[in-house]
Amino acid sequence: MSADELFERGEDAERAGDLAGAERWYGLAMKIDRTDPVIPFNLGNVLDAAGRRGEAIYAYEQAIARDATFAEAWLNLGAVREGMNRIAEAIGCYRQALQARPDYPEALHNLAALLSLRGDYGEALLLWERYLALSPLSHYVAGAKRLAALCRLELAEVARELERTR
Repeated sequence: MSADELFERGEDAERAGDLAGAERWYGLAMKIDRTDPVIPFNLGNVLDAAGRRGEAIYAYEQAIARDATFAEAWLNLGAVREGMNRIAEAIGCYRQALQARPDYPEALHNLAALLSLRGDYGEALLLWERYLALSPLSHYVAGAKRLAALCRLELAEVARELERTR
């Protein structure tokens, strides 16, 4: 069986909710095709869905090793790391996703959210504004607008505090 056929079986199993089957088929496909980044990416998605974050990280890293500009793999790697409370690493992953695809709305959103939480309001505001310009119809727009407004308020407060200390 070819890597493409194994990959298709993995996709079929994944769509059917058979995570163990999908893992098996993707794993076999990866042994045959050691260059396609989508195979380990899909395996990472399956492993993450199964709650096996450490293995998902490894699979996403394999996808990135095969294609360092695979923005979706960077995004998913960041999301897994964020879910593990590895915030600095997640921020780095989202930055890599944006380096690969500068106008990637999901990466803009995720990075802006983490920077907002961390108190990096200036950079977060720029990212929120880019996100809102790119995704005016997203169901996340209302939240993004509120967080952008919060960043503006925080930056205004910092400016007022600087004025008081002069």
